[in-house]
Amino acid sequence: MAYNIPLEKGGYVGGDVDEGWTFVSVATYTENVANFKLNYNYGTRFCALLGERFMGAAREWWINHQNADGSKPNCWRAAAQGNKPPDVIEVPFRDIIMDQFSNPLDRELAMTELDQLRWNPANEHLKSLRTPITSLFNRAHIQEWSMRRPYVLKVFDDDMRRAVRFPPTEEQLWAEAQLQ
Repeated sequence: MAYNIPLEKGGYVGGDVDEGWTFVSVATYTENVANFKLNYNYGTRFCALLGERFMGAAREWWINHQNADGSKPNCWRAAAQGNKPPDVIEVPFRDIIMDQFSNPLDRELAMTELDQLRWNPANEHLKSLRTPITSLFNRAHIQEWSMRRPYVLKVFDDDMRRAVRFPPTEEQLWAEAQLQ
């Protein structure tokens, strides 16, 4: 958030600077249009200001990108499922940066490391597993829980897989695994 305005992702927000802002679903927005607004205008300005801070080759790329006829970024990440306004074309700044500056080989290496990652509960604490697996997910550009879950479950032994089963969120999986 910047100045308490939610910029992590696009979508509808409700609240104010003093009380804070929260993201709301399209359905909630539709029920009471007067209390909510889109955050894409501010997101566009924020992304432009952030891009202006680039230096060297990244700054040159940003200037050329801004002068091109392509879409300008209007949010950091895309809105969550059910929160994306139907009439808005989201252009996540994070995706543009990742596409431009990330090394495709690093992504492939991260995927390979995820496939090979193993956890020995006798020698390694669960907390020490979460950090490297999260880092590999970020390097591999895997953000959706439905794509992350199989990798996490594959790392666990059979007893842990049976104990955690199919949690609906990543946070719930780590919380349930911590209890085992």
